[in-house]
Amino acid sequence: GCASLTDGADRSSGGGGGAGSTYITVGGSGGAGDNAQANPSIASNTVLGAPSILHGGCPGSKGGTGSSGAQSGGGNGGGAIYLVAGHTLTISSVINASGAGPVPGGHATGGAGAGTGGTLILYAPAIFAASGTLMANGGGGAGGGDSNTNGSNGNDAMIANPTTQAPGGVGPNGPSGSGGAGYSTMGGATIGMGGNSGEGGGGGGGGAGYIRSNVMLTGATTSPAVDVVP
Repeated sequence: GCASLTDGADRSSGGGGGAGSTYITVGGSGGAGDNAQANPSIASNTVLGAPSILHGGCPGSKGGTGSSGAQSGGGNGGGAIYLVAGHTLTISSVINASGAGPVPGGHATGGAGAGTGGTLILYAPAIFAASGTLMANGGGGAGGGDSNTNGSNGNDAMIANPTTQAPGGVGPNGPSGSGGAGYSTMGGATIGMGGNSGEGGGGGGGGAGYIRSNVMLTGATTSPAVDVVP
């Protein structure tokens, strides 16, 4: 199952950032708040590997409460989808099982961590997906807030750019962690930036999910890469 994550530490002058969750790839840890006075949530380094059951994505952890008392809630993991056909399966549009970017908190909160991608499994004697897009990316972490500003939301995976990382929300000290797109050229999830004095830390990006097919998906756009298991 999903790793149990602690939330970012509460601090009225700048909470710690939450961690993005881990599934097939490792999520990003949060950033410390208030010039390293508020500890961030640390992402799990234990990946779950290819699931033996239909497994949804994992949620990110919450950011630490700041001066407003409003906490930044973690992003949800992507869903679990199993498509099966007795003869032919045709995919001509987008199937998106990606994780969500988290909602922001109030003033001086730490940004929350993002959810991981979920699971997408295809099984049929023939699968035609040359014009299809399959996604199970991680979301981007939320930005922390400062004494005058609420946090900023993390972004969901981008359908228009399916192999690009979902960007994190921008806090007063820079961006939060981006979500894992599952491509080695795109990189995995990244950590949230730490907050300066009076600022919350950024949330970490969510790790990538899992896509499996029993046959090669020639011409399809996929992120992460498809695990072909006959």
